[in-house]
Amino acid sequence: MIEPDREGDFVFGQDEPYRLDAGGQLSPASLRYAVYGRSNGPAILVCHALSGSSRLADWWGELTGPGRPFDTDRFRIVCANVLGSCYGSTGPRTTNPATGRPYGGDFPVLSIRDMVRPQAMLLEHLGIDT
Repeated sequence: MIEPDREGDFVFGQDEPYRLDAGGQLSPASLRYAVYGRSNGPAILVCHALSGSSRLADWWGELTGPGRPFDTDRFRIVCANVLGSCYGSTGPRTTNPATGRPYGGDFPVLSIRDMVRPQAMLLEHLGIDT
């Protein structure tokens, strides 16, 4: 199994809260991500359902690696957990700074746009033009 070349947490919403479409906010928030392949290659952003993690090769190993559809010799492949995921991104298991306890059922409602905007911010953070 291929390992990520880079893995980390992209933290945002520290200076001002990340405002959500339904009126809630998160401050701070983070996306867990993994990067595979050439650092200067054309970029591919892989989005997944809530049941996957940012470790693309763990769940699509047969598609990830040299000579495969997600060719790590040709491309820089970025996979990020969605906001609200239970795999490292801010979600219901994250500690609510207001209470000191996990958000649980109090985690704010997220729209698709709420989940996509941080992915765009991550790509900008990684120096990838969109």
